Amino acid sequence: MAGVDLGAVMRAARTVGGDFYEVIRVDDERLALAIGDVAGKGIPAALYMALASSLLRAEARQNVPPETVVRRINQHLCERDMESMFVTLLYCELDLRTRHLHIVRAGHEHPLLWSGQTATPLAAGGRAMPLGLVDNPLLDIQEITLPAATTLLMFTDGVTDEIDPGTHPFGKRRLIESVERSLHLPAQELCAAVVDDLLAHQNAMPQFDDVTMLAVHVD
Repeated sequence: MAGVDLGAVMRAARTVGGDFYEVIRVDDERLALAIGDVAGKGIPAALYMALASSLLRAEARQNVPPETVVRRINQHLCERDMESMFVTLLYCELDLRTRHLHIVRAGHEHPLLWSGQTATPLAAGGRAMPLGLVDNPLLDIQEITLPAATTLLMFTDGVTDEIDPGTHPFGKRRLIESVERSLHLPAQELCAAVVDDLLAHQNAMPQFDDVTMLAVHVD
């Protein structure tokens, strides 16, 4: 895709998982990027994940504001009332022409940004609630214009929460350091390099949570 290099990785903790990511061409100028994490593991989480992902794909193409996309997904999930299950979601819409990024965060991890080799912190944002629990959740909404040569990383908490044999989590600091060692690589290779670092940290410990990342290099 002109002007954008995409990479992604998803490793389920069990045979099936509750994480998902989506890359959707909204129109000729806009790209929707999303990553989500369903509470729980195994088949129930995978079924809820499939539902949330399907709703997202349908709503993202309706030519409505990103906040409306997320609130409509929440409405559909609440109407189904699936035994208190819920999903955290990070939904971004990128204008490929202007590099304008519209971010809607629903209880999910904040994305990470680099301009060239320099980390670019996002504003702290407000409280953000997962989807599927209440009719009108609090959402963290931000809009920024990305500099040229920006890298965006979206990830689930399974990345930072993965522990080593001493029960030390991989953590955000190690994640940032891992990404910064690989910013020169294509987006898919960057994701693979972070997974290698995560596996080295994990060592002999079993993976206890789903691990998902979506990396985007913007020219």
